[in-house]
Amino acid sequence: MDIQGIVDEFVYNEVIHKLTVTAVMNRFHCSPQQVITLIKDTPEILKDFPALWERGTCSGR
Repeated sequence: MDIQGIVDEFVYNEVIHKLTVTAVMNRFHCSPQQVITLIKDTPEILKDFPALWERGTCSGR
């Protein structure tokens, strides 16, 4: 059985934001508050965004 639905853009953006913050926290071993500062000070870390999802970085392993 397929389930189809619509996800509001706001919800989608919040999920991506939370996943990004979590990935940066895991990669750089920092708190959620430090993530915001880190991204503001060094936005180039997001250029490597796909690498944030590599095994062992955000998977909890």
